[in-house]
Amino acid sequence: MVGGVVGSVASSGILVPVAIGAYMATDAAGKENECRVHLYQTMQLFLGEDFGLVGQSNLLQIRLFVFARKSSGIFGIIKDVETNTLATGILNMIGNKGAAIVSFKVNDRSLCFCCCHLAAHEGQDFLDARNRSAKAILSSTTDKEDMLDIPAMYDHVFFLGDLNYRLDPYLLNASVGSHRGLSGFDLVCSYIEKREWGKLSAADTLAIERENGRALCGFEEGTLQWPPTFKYNRVKDADEDGFTDSNPFNTKRLPSYTDRVLYHSLPCLKNRLILKYYRSCQSTKSSDHKPVLSLFALKLGTPKAHLRCLTVRLSSLSVTFPCNQDAETGLYNPYVVSVEYCKGDLGSFQKVLPEPDIIELSKDDATVTISFCELNIGFADAVKKYKRSGYTGHILMQVRRKSNCGLFGYAVLSIFDHLVEDDVVANCPLRLGGTRVGSSTITLHLFEEENHPR
Repeated sequence: MVGGVVGSVASSGILVPVAIGAYMATDAAGKENECRVHLYQTMQLFLGEDFGLVGQSNLLQIRLFVFARKSSGIFGIIKDVETNTLATGILNMIGNKGAAIVSFKVNDRSLCFCCCHLAAHEGQDFLDARNRSAKAILSSTTDKEDMLDIPAMYDHVFFLGDLNYRLDPYLLNASVGSHRGLSGFDLVCSYIEKREWGKLSAADTLAIERENGRALCGFEEGTLQWPPTFKYNRVKDADEDGFTDSNPFNTKRLPSYTDRVLYHSLPCLKNRLILKYYRSCQSTKSSDHKPVLSLFALKLGTPKAHLRCLTVRLSSLSVTFPCNQDAETGLYNPYVVSVEYCKGDLGSFQKVLPEPDIIELSKDDATVTISFCELNIGFADAVKKYKRSGYTGHILMQVRRKSNCGLFGYAVLSIFDHLVEDDVVANCPLRLGGTRVGSSTITLHLFEEENHPR
């Protein structure tokens, strides 16, 4: 079980309990609905009548529930609740792996929770499968025309569950030559006994994949300051730290941090979501996993704009991304590069260029430079709206395939991250589904209306 809590449970807030498990095939069909109802009733009984169910999403044994406290007033202002599921198991049809998703708005702030169970086991092939599944889940909205992926469609996104990323024993051995004779399992256990969590985190493949842009790029996570959450022997005599006189870990698997809570915010809203604490529940003994718990403070108030009127002058955009060659024709796929700006939320972009530039690429790695001739974008109205609605002033750059308008990647720049009256060169990764697919550089200049060059 993985838990995420937004707000303060003691006073007002949103509670997000998650359960991930599996039944034997003979039990799944007959007991699935029965267990689903029982789990909900158990949680509702524990929480009490003051917590109301906002929404739930279930994909076989992947279960996501969202509750909110009624007396705080939060429950009454939640709207536009949507649920979805995506299977990433065998043939992308079997729901033993995949995601259960719940999204909604609170006071016009949009939240999305993705409860995931990704591919298991150790080794590069399984690591690649986890990365592909994470990308498929986050990109599940891009099959609709003009839609971006989940991290761009919501103010705040939580990606949590049994993500199944493992420790890399080769990295552990490489970091300490004196321990080269130890097996990966023994080396991990020696670090656990000495509570050297930093050395274990350095070999965490999820952190490595994020840093290299191969999975969950742009997402954040708290510091791992506890033992790995998998794979434990089920024991009854564990002390409060989860340790026993004998080794608590099952020798069939390398102990790893498989259970995680990650989060992502739009650029100008990162300081509105604050991680208060992040820990594991070591005293739980009923599973070979240890649950993790995170607590966030979400600021629903509107941030203050520092400028009354704002104009942005774009002078150039440089985009670098790989180009795929068509296996049958031998031709390189042409791409459409468009630049848009937003005076409201991410659903109200307006075109900057009269027509998108069609880029005919002829090499594997292409760098596209667009000169705007000092194109000016007025954000005077946007700044006023910014004070009311909480955010605005984004520039969106998209790269789409000309053949089917399929989204290849995008970059979002928050104007309010660059409130200086000087030339700014902003570097924005080109992303899709949490993977980094290229890079972009936007040169811009910001000035108040009274300094606007006539």
